[in-house]
Amino acid sequence: IDDNATPVEPVVVDVPDDVTLPTDVVETPEKPVAGTEVEILFDLTNVGRDLHVGDTVIVKFDKVTKSKAITTGGSIFKVVLTEEMIKTGYVVVKAQMPANGSYKMTKIITDIANPDKPTEISSVSVTVVAEDDTTVPTEPTEPTKPVAKSAGGSTGPFAFLALFGMAFARRRMQNK
Repeated sequence: IDDNATPVEPVVVDVPDDVTLPTDVVETPEKPVAGTEVEILFDLTNVGRDLHVGDTVIVKFDKVTKSKAITTGGSIFKVVLTEEMIKTGYVVVKAQMPANGSYKMTKIITDIANPDKPTEISSVSVTVVAEDDTTVPTEPTEPTKPVAKSAGGSTGPFAFLALFGMAFARRRMQNK
């Protein structure tokens, strides 16, 4: 390795102003089925910075728990950009859908010149359904307490004693 070598600058490629996005690929999958492969469109025209050959496009799925907390370390799908991809103005990322449940899908792009500072492009909620279920899973609800069958008019033993005491005191007052 030559320590005196001049660092190579990443090749900047301009994204065209007029891009026709494919209509058969979605930017956010609706009701994807767990375990299936889905093609997700990543629009490069709204990145907001120069793109370089070697930048990485990332689509990440992080699990959302029942308490609405987001767990990190979910499924990650990457595509390294070529000059042809950048000139097209979009990339199609193939993603294997995780198990059914709620997820936060995040689109990120990393700069080859500074990979430690990724740029988040968008973040949306996605619900993945089970293979045998095409309906969206509902959030579990808190169990409700059963209503007592003898509701209304029930008095406890202390209320009974209080009534008895008031009747006794009234009777004493009438006798005086």
